[in-house]
Order: sequence, then structure tokens, then C-alpha cells
Amino acid sequence: MNVGIVVGHNYQKQGAINFKGESEYCFNCSIAERVKANLSQSNIQCHVFKKDTAPSILGADIKYIKPEFLLELHFNSFHEEVFGSEVLILDRAKDRGNLIYLAKKLTRLHSDIFYIEDRGLKYLKEGDRGFRNLEFYDNCGVPLSMIFEPCFGNFRNEETERFFMRESIYISMLSCYLSALL
Repeated sequence: MNVGIVVGHNYQKQGAINFKGESEYCFNCSIAERVKANLSQSNIQCHVFKKDTAPSILGADIKYIKPEFLLELHFNSFHEEVFGSEVLILDRAKDRGNLIYLAKKLTRLHSDIFYIEDRGLKYLKEGDRGFRNLEFYDNCGVPLSMIFEPCFGNFRNEETERFFMRESIYISMLSCYLSALL
């Protein structure tokens, strides 16, 4: 299996800033490259995609490489009423049953390791945040794609400290998760 990681946001619009002062884009670029390096040591094909180029170029790259699974990495901005992690998937995903299974495995693994509340799966419909990205990947021929938001990065509490102070564990977790798909 050929897997891909999409870095959420881009150089011009870097997303949220975590409590350590890192942008969502920079943090997830580092994570994605380190996961790719881990997987390559096990001879697993992992490609990192960034949204710094025009969508047509990103789409052409995805279609050329043909990953069977795409994971887009993010982290959320602080919200007073909501905590935890969530996975976003298309409501009308072609392989919905398999996608739900994979998404639940990821959230369960993440919750068990970091003790971060699992907000579950969010099924995206047109107009929802993240819908266009997942629809784009689906149209590129990757129906098994999801967006992962592991925590609220700019809210410093025990939950986010545990996550951001243990980057190497997060990298290992994602590496193990992606290699288990093969």
C-alpha cells in the first residue's frame, strides 16, 4: 500500500499557533517528514504533500503517485466549549465502511496514548469545514482520505501539553498506524 500525508494549511496561511509558538503548518510539516522517514526505514512508501502549489499541481501529484490512503494533518484553534481530537471524513465517501473503521482505529489509538478526549468522527457535507479538501482527494482517486485534528494547539492545558511535549511519541504512533494499513 502506498500512503500519503497532506500537511494542513500552507506557507502563506499557516493556520493556528500552538502554545509553543509553532504554526500548524510548520509543526505538521515536521511531523509528516519524520513519519515519512520512519516509514522509509521499513521500506514503506509514504509521500508528503503540501498545499503550497496550485491545486492543479497538487492534484496531478496525487494522481501520479496514487496513494491508496491520505491523512491530512491539522490541529485546532482554542474553543472554550470543545476539547479533544476528531477525525473528519466525507459523509458520502465511496468506501465509507472501511474509512469509518480506519478513522475509529486512529482516534482510539490517539486517545489511548495521549489521554485526549475523543470527539469521534465528523461526517462532512457540502459547506462544512474540510469538505472541499476531502472531496478534492476523492476526485483525485483517493476515496480513503481523512483529516485528523489531534487537539487544540493554542490552549495550554494538561491535555495539549502532554501532546506537544511528546512529539516523538506522536510520530511513532502515526508511523505505526500507517504501517499497519499495509
